[in-house]
Amino acid sequence: MKKVVLIHGNPINPDSRLEKEAATLCKNGYQVSLLGWNRWDMVPAFEQKAGYTISRFQLHAPTDVAVIFFWPIWWIYEFIWLMRHQWDIVHAADFDSYLPAVLAAKLKNKIVIYDIFDFLPDSAKLPSLIHNIFTKIDLYLLKFSNSIIIVDKYRLKQIQRENNPEGITIIYNTPEDVNINQRSHSTSRHHDKFKIFYGGTIIPERDILSVLRIVSENKDMELIVAGWGNTKLVETVKLYDKQYENISYIGGVPYEEIISHSLETDILFALYDPNIPNNKYSSPNKLFEAMMCGKPIIVNDDVTMADIVREEKCGIVVKYGDYESIKNAILLLKLNENLRKELGDNGRAAYEKTYNWNIMEDRLLSLYESLVKTKEET
Repeated sequence: MKKVVLIHGNPINPDSRLEKEAATLCKNGYQVSLLGWNRWDMVPAFEQKAGYTISRFQLHAPTDVAVIFFWPIWWIYEFIWLMRHQWDIVHAADFDSYLPAVLAAKLKNKIVIYDIFDFLPDSAKLPSLIHNIFTKIDLYLLKFSNSIIIVDKYRLKQIQRENNPEGITIIYNTPEDVNINQRSHSTSRHHDKFKIFYGGTIIPERDILSVLRIVSENKDMELIVAGWGNTKLVETVKLYDKQYENISYIGGVPYEEIISHSLETDILFALYDPNIPNNKYSSPNKLFEAMMCGKPIIVNDDVTMADIVREEKCGIVVKYGDYESIKNAILLLKLNENLRKELGDNGRAAYEKTYNWNIMEDRLLSLYESLVKTKEET
């Protein structure tokens, strides 16, 4: 039985993509461990889940770009952890966990996979000199991986590839499908208020504030917010929770609860500041969660997920930061149940045909099998 360790520089509480990959590997005969960095959460250093374990480095650090000053400490911890444990494959998510994984894999003559959730140089607005330095470092280190995974075909441009060359696998961050009876129940339910749900990272560039303001001004709407992130913004969300009965903040919740709320909502939204380069190429799990749940989604223009929404006709595209545009989109969906159903059905059809997690599972397992076979032959 091959031993795999998956690593990400966050608390993994939850990490929907990494944990889906872990569950898939567990189901198919791999022994899996996860290593994370408990930067902002209140979670234990060790946790046992169904089929795999999670170990966490307990050091709080900033959630913004200042975290780079803490990277050396995390890298030392990660490297020592990898050298002390036995494994056959290290699967590192993003640059902040990749460098120690490469060093340990080369020293131990093991397989290393680089799973790029977000391309580091484009993750924030950086001065051009710093951006260019990080770009050169990240692109240089790509060649030391046995394989690269990206979350969307559009990200090929970020890593300066014009097509899908050998050694790169595209695995969309799509959710696992839920029971059809559960979906049917969610679409037939009735509730007094028009319900909006957001479950994810709470940071300023997601424009949660516009939706908070809109719902606070419309008592026949309800907004539920789940997640962690920027301390100041989280406190603002909590303040809205205290001041308005139709706004609820439920904190960080298990991924299963994210899906449950998504099934029970009327619409979802994913508003990403396009001035941040990574956001331009982002196809967030909230988009695919909406598709799987058969719910319409509001996204903003000038990002690739807007192209997907237009192509699949599964939501409404607005201008980022345009309060009136966002408000009008919400009101349009609120007042038009037939439109909500049409957009939701379109998204569900796209999920079944193109974005189903079963398709992504096959890609992941094929990649692992190929890497293991190649390693055994050398």
